[in-house]
Amino acid sequence: MEIKKNLKALDIKISRLATDLGVSRPTLDAYIEYYEKGQPIPNEGYQKIFEYLFSGEEMSSIEFAQKYDYVKRIMLADARSGAEKIIHEERATRLHDNIKQALDTGTIDSHLVEFINLFINNRNNELVKNIYMYFNYANGFADLSQREVELKEKALYSQLAKLFSNYNNDSIECLDEYYNRLLDKNKQLIEAKKIKVNDTAIVEYIKSQLNASNELDIEKIRQLIESREDK
Repeated sequence: MEIKKNLKALDIKISRLATDLGVSRPTLDAYIEYYEKGQPIPNEGYQKIFEYLFSGEEMSSIEFAQKYDYVKRIMLADARSGAEKIIHEERATRLHDNIKQALDTGTIDSHLVEFINLFINNRNNELVKNIYMYFNYANGFADLSQREVELKEKALYSQLAKLFSNYNNDSIECLDEYYNRLLDKNKQLIEAKKIKVNDTAIVEYIKSQLNASNELDIEKIRQLIESREDK
């Protein structure tokens, strides 16, 4: 089927179709070209839509309207979800490539990369997730008003907002007790890096942590693995 010719016969404008399907006109043109050449459309959801709408012979305007209504009510959500997934994957790939290039050229601090990796490796941790979501909300990358925020999360967001506001206004207070705790923890981690451990020590540490609290310090385990004797 010649899609554009058939749509013209049905008095359906390509630009309106693109808008209804939630894609740009060039993207829709590309999808049509893929489909007419028998090549898979990069988005599986839109592939299914094209197969549903255009796989048969030329149809009447009533038949097309019925199918199109079903597409908009049922099929379009999956297609848009797939499109967002592709966008996220492309962004992740670009981010990885940019970080690698920046490291290779020395234009990015390795400590920043460690910080990014820390968040990525612990992204399912509740505290870590809420911290990076705070930055998404604070920079307008996500809509906080569209979420039901639990009291614990709201408390964290409010404390972070106050903290950064005080820092920017040069009115932040030093809490000696917590600073000393940070010094102690930092010293322990730095010293742990200097000690070469074997696999048995790592297993024993994991067992002791599970027996004690059923919770694992992922950062500690990562440090142990990096300090293995055979590294």
